[in-house]
Formats: sequence, structure tokens, C-alpha cells
Amino acid sequence: MTTRAHLVSQVRSLLAAGRPADALHRLEVARLSGPLPMVLVRFRALALLQTGQPAVARTELEGALAAHPRELGLHVLLAEACRQSGDVRAAVDALEVAAHRAPQHWQTVAQLAESILERSRALAAWRAAAIHAPSDAQVLARLAVAAEQANDLEEAHQAAERALALKPNQPVALLVLARCARRRQDAVRAQVALGRIPEAQSGPSVWEERGRVAEMVGDSTAAQQAFAAMNATMRAQSPGFHFDRVDGGLVPALRALHTIWSGATPRWATAGPDTTGRAPVFLAGFNRSGTTLVGRMLGAHPSLALLDEEDPIDRISSAIGPRWPGLLDDVGAQELAALRATYHRRVDALHGADAGLARPLDKLPMHTMRLAMIHRLFPSSPVVFVHRDPRDVVLSNWMQCYAHNAITAHFDELAGCVALYTATLRAGFAQMRALPGLPVIWLRYEDVVADWQGEIRRVLD
Repeated sequence: MTTRAHLVSQVRSLLAAGRPADALHRLEVARLSGPLPMVLVRFRALALLQTGQPAVARTELEGALAAHPRELGLHVLLAEACRQSGDVRAAVDALEVAAHRAPQHWQTVAQLAESILERSRALAAWRAAAIHAPSDAQVLARLAVAAEQANDLEEAHQAAERALALKPNQPVALLVLARCARRRQDAVRAQVALGRIPEAQSGPSVWEERGRVAEMVGDSTAAQQAFAAMNATMRAQSPGFHFDRVDGGLVPALRALHTIWSGATPRWATAGPDTTGRAPVFLAGFNRSGTTLVGRMLGAHPSLALLDEEDPIDRISSAIGPRWPGLLDDVGAQELAALRATYHRRVDALHGADAGLARPLDKLPMHTMRLAMIHRLFPSSPVVFVHRDPRDVVLSNWMQCYAHNAITAHFDELAGCVALYTATLRAGFAQMRALPGLPVIWLRYEDVVADWQGEIRRVLD
């Protein structure tokens, strides 16, 4: 066996034995003698990923791809390095390149695109996956879901029927048939499709659809029972969120935030405007208050670039650390400039080189919790605050099939919805009262529905 073949065999064995650190050490020694062959470049990237060094792996893989752009394995590894680094959009880009030559990767491309809400890319990837695997009922069912979410009901219906021809009573395909029928106002067909799904396979999404169809036919009792079953099932499937929905979870922190800012007068409350020239517009409110509708309308304007529930402000919150939810009096001009630069770098990373050509429209309902932080960072940025009849907000959240997180776990009980809504708005209003210079544009959901052109024009003006 040649020296190179022996090295390849040795590193492969170390990786297979779960010893990536030893593999890296062996490769470091080998690199002293010259550049690694391609197979060892891939092994090194894999070892870096397995030892928690995705950023290093990404840098090395990008360098290798610059010299060897057609190396399929490098694109696949780069996608994983980007994913582990938190840059899922770059992961999708890398894996799409690989999938054009190795179609088995289209399913992963679709799933990654769905995770960052890039539904058009996800739909295209599921279409490609279905071409590659036309006899895979699961792939066809996922294509049906993606098409229905993209409002292509005909494609969704056809994909669901193809899945059912391969696997009768496939629950995801039946659920899509029910959704398509309901959206076409055909309650009978929707009920027939839902009736074919065994109760043992009725996850939260199935119970949600049963509730929607019951609403459609005016059966309020059945609707209430279905939504209650949806929430109970979701709660049972989310063991990491066992807390009191009224007095636990986020509610105590929000109540503390209200206490801190009630009557507070920070020294910077009347600070002058920042001079970056790229002060974002922030869109706040509460889940189901209408921020998504308003965000899409405002985001259609060419001077605004919609950030739809993305994380730039989370980066700022992490940098500020335990000083929030304090008054932030100790955040000076130099730190503010650095924080603004961090924010804009993240926007550019999320939206590409053209992101700086438009003003960011940063939409996140729960920005309401951090209005003072936002105002400290961008004192000239307006906050478009979307509000709606609280009864509709509470009931709508209770009727949504949310994956549980620290916020949405509250919504599986009506009392939890009320508690989180009340605590959030009280905390937000306390910050508004403490900051008279905060530019707030109030927008009522019901007014937008009645006269969307007039209301959106008022905001843009």
C-alpha cells in the first residue's frame, strides 16, 4: 500500500471510529509535507465539522471550491458547514449546486429552504425531488404541501392524488386534499378526506383542519373541540415546554420589563438621530395582530426590503447581554456605532449584496418587547405598531397550529394567550410612555382590511 493510500485508510478508520480529533491531528502532520489530495481535503472538512469547527470548515471548503468548482463532495460538505454555522440560506445555495448533479439531494434542499421560509425555492426543490423519485409517496405528499402553501391548489391536488395512488390513506396527502377542498368552499369533500385519516394518525395539523372545516359549516361546538384537541396534541408532543401558561414562561420577564420602564426616564430618551443613513423601519404588534399582512403590503414598495421575522435584532440583544432590560444608559456612541454595523452586516448577509439599496423593514410581532432597545439603537427609526381587537388576537392564536417555542407554547391555552398578550402590551406601552421621542405610527388591523390603500398610503407618507 502506498503512503498516500495508507494515510487515506488511516484517516477514514479514525473518522469511522468516532475519533475526528485524532484524524485532524494526523492530517495536520500530513499537511506539513504539502497540499492534501482531494479525498483528504474532504476528510479534513468532515473532521472539522465533527469537532464543532464549522466556520473553519467553511473557509477551507470555499477555498478548495475556488480551485475545484466541480467537486460534488465539496459542495455537499460546504452546505453542512453553512448549516452548522447558522447560515441556512448559504447552505441551500451550496446544496442546490450539488443537487443539479446528484438529484438525491433535492429533498434536503427543499427541507432547508422550508426552514428559512423560502417557499418558492422549496416548491421548486420538491418538484425536482418528485421528478427524481416519482414513486416516492412521501416526496409527492411534501410536494403537495408546498404547492398548497404557494396557493397552487391544482398542482397540490394532483400531487396528493399521485401520492394516494401509491400509498392509499397517506395522511399528509389526505390533509392536503382536505385543505384544497376547504379553500374551494367544498366542505363535503374536505370532510370526506379528513374522515379517511385514522384518529391515531391525527396530529395537530389534522385537528386544526378539522376545526377549520367545522367553522366553515357553522358547527362551533365541533370546531372548539377540534382546536382543543389540536392544542392538547401539540402540548403532548412538546415536552420541553412544561410551564404554567399564565404565570410562567415569558410572562414574569415581561411583567418585570413593565415594572422597570414604568415611570422610567433614561438619560438618552431625547437622543438625536443616528447618521447611518440606513435606519430601518420596525413593524411590531403581537402574533395574529396583522403584522404579516401589513409587512407584505409595505414590503412591496421598492424602497423597502422586508425582513420577515429574521434575527438581526437578536444579534444586538445578545451583544448587549444582561444590560437589557435595563435603561441602557451606559451604551455609548462608540458601542452604538458598532451595534448598528453588526445589525446591517446581518441584514446584508441575509439578503445579499443588494440589501443596502433599500431601507430594511424589520417585521417581528414581538419587537414590542424591545422597543426601548430598538429606539436606543436607531432613534430615528419609526415603529409601525399594528393592533387588533384583543378578542380576535387571543382566539386566533389559540386556533393556530404553532410549533412550540418560548412564545407560542403560551397559546395552547386561552388563559395563556390572554396572559402573554396582556403582559407584552403592558411592557410595550410602558416603554412608549418612557420614550416620548419614539416615533410610533399606529395602524389598526380592522382599518387596513376596510381601506388598505388609504392606510398603507398614510404609513408610507
